[in-house]
Amino acid sequence: MANATPSSGAITLARTATNIEVGINFDVTIKTMPASVTIDTGPVSVKKRRISRVSAQLHQSSGLKINGKAVPNKNFGANILGQAPESFTGIKTLPVLGYSKTAQVTITQTDPLPLTLLGLTVELQVTG
Repeated sequence: MANATPSSGAITLARTATNIEVGINFDVTIKTMPASVTIDTGPVSVKKRRISRVSAQLHQSSGLKINGKAVPNKNFGANILGQAPESFTGIKTLPVLGYSKTAQVTITQTDPLPLTLLGLTVELQVTG
């Protein structure tokens, strides 16, 4: 259904419905602190770093992106069309491309879907 704006404390629906959810639409953005570790030669804060892989531990979540890349949560098969996407509980791992001096991860969600991020594991590579 399309978005509806309340008027006098009520909304008017375009079609008949038995169950609806009403709330405020907002975007979610979670950004980690810059990755910083110390190795035998000293801190890596001045070296180029690359996050090669990110693993997100999720609980009943759907529709999120890691560094702008959608986390897959689709099922295929008969009778799938027209159904709401199922939420996911577990660990989703995505490869990440590119080097930077900050080596940060950004989690975003722009759809009104559930999101509970329990933890984030980052695989970091350092050059130089």
